[in-house]
Amino acid sequence: MAEEILFSKNGMAVTKISRELLTYKTGSRIPRIQDFAQKCEVGRGTVQSAIQLLVEAQAVRLESRGHLGTYLLDLDFTKLWEFAGMSTLMGAMPLPYSRRNEGLATGLYAVFEKRNIPFHLSYMRGGTNRIVALVGGRYDLVVMSRRAAELAVKEFGVSVLHSFGPVTYVGAHALLVRDEADKEIRSGMRVGIDVSSFDQRTLTYDLCEGKEVEYVNLPYMQILDELANGTIDAAVWNSDEVERRFGKSGPIYMYPLNVNEDDATEAAIVVRKADHDIFANLMVQLDMQQINQIQDEVLAGRRVPRY
Repeated sequence: MAEEILFSKNGMAVTKISRELLTYKTGSRIPRIQDFAQKCEVGRGTVQSAIQLLVEAQAVRLESRGHLGTYLLDLDFTKLWEFAGMSTLMGAMPLPYSRRNEGLATGLYAVFEKRNIPFHLSYMRGGTNRIVALVGGRYDLVVMSRRAAELAVKEFGVSVLHSFGPVTYVGAHALLVRDEADKEIRSGMRVGIDVSSFDQRTLTYDLCEGKEVEYVNLPYMQILDELANGTIDAAVWNSDEVERRFGKSGPIYMYPLNVNEDDATEAAIVVRKADHDIFANLMVQLDMQQINQIQDEVLAGRRVPRY
């Protein structure tokens, strides 16, 4: 039914009004008929018909309060999402290389499925790559660390929608070295760095502050091999990955970081600034705490990952 309406002569008005209403919280006053007409560049009658259609479809429940205006009492996010012409919600997150990431992906799918909102995750290395794809319109939301998210807000003008709490993105990062005696970065070292990774890049700079080192730019997934064969002397790596791959490539030693990285362990959802209000309302519809619970279950082995 919604598809037929979207292709009718009033479809544009229905789509624009639905998208506008998605940004309003229940209990708030919505724009006047003439305001919608001006925004949609259609007549008042077309706006009235579009709103009536949404009411009859039970996508929204409105209440007129005379001179005080019209208020949004309730909305069916899934129906309104469909009338707004929004298709499958597309997200991107890091490759599910660890149980932690598998748990996060499993939780995200579960909560969207529960609300019958079409949702799909793609997997992409590098926070910068994911942000560029988000800003370019390839995705509706992306997952990264809170540290990366806050940097992206400054560099790309995006918006942080939700944070999941400590150790929801990674357990910790570690300093990897070839020489067991090197428990910290020293001057003269060749240090591997992936400039496309907000976290790996900034943590590396923090560790190397005040030291004369040679930065060797490498794709993140090549760093462990290059460390093992001696191309570099040290690098920052996600300890979750090290636990899976450690020992496969040669004599590598791992030490905890001596810098504060709490914000780099916390997962966050980032959206385009223009879409923030829509997705903020969506978050109200979802049980975000359930995502954390599902991730914990996957980590503990009590739930099989499904993503």
